[in-house]
Amino acid sequence: MRKGLIFVAALAAALVSGCGNPQTQEPADTYRLVHAIGNTENIVARDLSKSDCEIQKSELKQVASALGAYNEATGHGSITCLPERYF
Repeated sequence: MRKGLIFVAALAAALVSGCGNPQTQEPADTYRLVHAIGNTENIVARDLSKSDCEIQKSELKQVASALGAYNEATGHGSITCLPERYF
């Protein structure tokens, strides 16, 4: 009988202590793909996962290089993935 009461008391204490502190999960970071030339920034895509942003960044670098809007060697333009929390 005594063990049963101790068990019930411990169970009740665990339930009460858990109700006051709901566990919240941090949302996963999402990223923006940004293409900047001079003082002009263009947000190409939003709410991307890190891997999706990196894939799109690579593709955008190829296209922008072919169009002359980006040249990594000379520093003309910038294409980067930035976390949404920065905005």
